[in-house]
Amino acid sequence: MNSEYLKKSYGKNFYQIIDGDTNSQKLPKLWQSLANNDKNTRLKKLNSLFVDIFRHMPKTQAHLRETTIDAYVIFIEKIGNILVADRAMNGQIFSYRSFEPHASSKFGGSVGDFYSKLNGFSDFLSMGGLVPQSEILPLGEDEYEYWTAPSSEVAEKNKNSSYELIFNSGGKGKGYVNVDSTFNNNPLALILWLDDTEPLEEMEFWDTYDNWTFIGMQAG
Repeated sequence: MNSEYLKKSYGKNFYQIIDGDTNSQKLPKLWQSLANNDKNTRLKKLNSLFVDIFRHMPKTQAHLRETTIDAYVIFIEKIGNILVADRAMNGQIFSYRSFEPHASSKFGGSVGDFYSKLNGFSDFLSMGGLVPQSEILPLGEDEYEYWTAPSSEVAEKNKNSSYELIFNSGGKGKGYVNVDSTFNNNPLALILWLDDTEPLEEMEFWDTYDNWTFIGMQAG
């Protein structure tokens, strides 16, 4: 367990959920195997989950399977259960997290299926990956103000559409999903920038965020 990293985010108000713990029986079915006391067993189960959950994100899946050294579920006061994957990179350990999935998702299709198993998957600052549902907000209500063209023009054009924030790069780029498009077989992404970089419109959702997540993970 990457305890020091966890303490920076949550203080000491967390503990690892292990089989037999009261909370272990309340975990989502797919997460229950990660409450095993044996790390090797947890990693084996996690790799099986990665194959399923990240089947539309092959670069991310391969990187996670190569670098993940531990996985577990922790309980945090006032937050609940969180799945944590620790990755070893360049002599350091970096952790990604997912919150417990909601009973229902605002998305359909493959995006909805992802969020039924993982409620986002990013670092502990909600950067470098898909954000949890609580942080998914409509374009124009997401606290990001695009003052610079051409992103300002594209944001204005799409502010009454179904685009909602779903990816925070941690830098100048923010990623959106067309919620309506998730209910067919072609979910679409939109990338806007806080500088004058050219926006990326109507991008293929999974290819876009697979590449961006992979890039973020390589950076740590």
